[in-house]
Amino acid sequence: MRPFALVLALMLSAMMLNAEVKLSDDEKKDVVSGSVAIRELEQPEGLAGKTYEAVSIMNVGKDALAAIIWKFEEYKNFMPNVEDVNIVSRDRSSAVIEYKLKLPLKISKRYRLRFDMAKDGDAIVIKWKLLEWKELKEDETIKDTQGSWRIEDYPGKPGSVIVLYHIYTDPGKIPLGFGWITDMLTKDSLPEVLSKTKERAEKKSQ
Repeated sequence: MRPFALVLALMLSAMMLNAEVKLSDDEKKDVVSGSVAIRELEQPEGLAGKTYEAVSIMNVGKDALAAIIWKFEEYKNFMPNVEDVNIVSRDRSSAVIEYKLKLPLKISKRYRLRFDMAKDGDAIVIKWKLLEWKELKEDETIKDTQGSWRIEDYPGKPGSVIVLYHIYTDPGKIPLGFGWITDMLTKDSLPEVLSKTKERAEKKSQ
C-alpha cells in the first residue's frame, strides 16, 4: 500500500472506533497502527496511588478474549511479574483469585481479588477489586487495587475488538526510594499486559 493510502486508511479506521472507548486523535492513531495507547488519569483529591488506562486493538472475538482473561491459572505464563496464581473460586461470571507478584530486588507482593464479568450493552466488562486477606502483613501486600477490562467490537475490522484496560493501584506504605513499585504495578507494565494478552489471544484463535 502506498504511504498516502496507508495514512488515509489509518485515519478512516480511527474515525470508526466505538464511541464507548473515548480516545484523543493521537491515541486513535496509536491503536490503529498497532501500538498501545496509555494515559494517566487525574486522581481525586486525597486519594493515594495512581490510575492509568491502556487501549489496544486485538484481532480476536469478544468471547474468545474474555475466555483468555478468565483463565487465571495461565497468567504466570504470559502476564508480567505474575509468579503464582491460586484460584479460590470461579464460575462463569465471578471469581476469587490470589496472586503472587515477583518484583526486582527480591520483592514480592501477594493479594486477593474478586472478578466479575458481565455484559454492558454489546460490550463485555470484567471488573476486579481487592479483597481483604488478614493473614498477610502490611509489607507483604498492597493497600488497594481495582480496575476493569472493557471489550468491544471494533467496527474498523470484523472479527476484531478494541480493549480498554483500566487500573488503579495504591501500594500502601513503601520504603524511601522504592516509589518505582507503584509505576511497575501500573504504568510500566501496561504495554506488556496488553501486548502479551493480544499475542496469546490471537495465537489461540488461529
